[in-house]
Amino acid sequence: MEPYKYLTIIGIIIGILLILMAVTAADAATIQGLQHDRERAIFALGYVQEPRNYLYWHGTKQGLAKGEISRLDTILFCESKWIATAQNSSSSAAGLGQVTRATWLAYSDYPWSERYNPHRNIQTVIKIYQARGTQPWAQCL
Repeated sequence: MEPYKYLTIIGIIIGILLILMAVTAADAATIQGLQHDRERAIFALGYVQEPRNYLYWHGTKQGLAKGEISRLDTILFCESKWIATAQNSSSSAAGLGQVTRATWLAYSDYPWSERYNPHRNIQTVIKIYQARGTQPWAQCL
C-alpha cells in the first residue's frame, strides 16, 4: 500500500506544477499582449500623456539619443512654449513644432487636422528631425 502513497504524492505535485505552469502561461500571454500594445499600456499609466514626457518616451522609442531629445525639447519650447494650439499668424505653421502644412503633409502619418494633437505633432517633429536634422528649426538653436 505504500507505493500508492507515493503515487498520490507524485500526483499532487504534478497537479500543482500544472497549475503553476497554467498561471505562468497566462501571465506570459498577458505580458506578450502588453508588449504588442505597449504604447496603450504606458498611456494607461498616465505618465506619457503630458506632451513633454511623451517627447522623451517616444523619442527614446524611436532610437534618439538623450541629447537629441533634449535638443527637440529646446526647439519645441522655442517654437510654441509647449502650447499645443500655437499658430503662426503669418504662415500655416502650427502646433508644438510649428510645422507648416506642406511639411506636415510630406512627413506626417496623420491628416493636417491632427496638427494640434500634441502626440501626433511630436511624432511628426521626430520624423522631420530624423530626415532633416535641426535645419527646419535653425532659428531656435
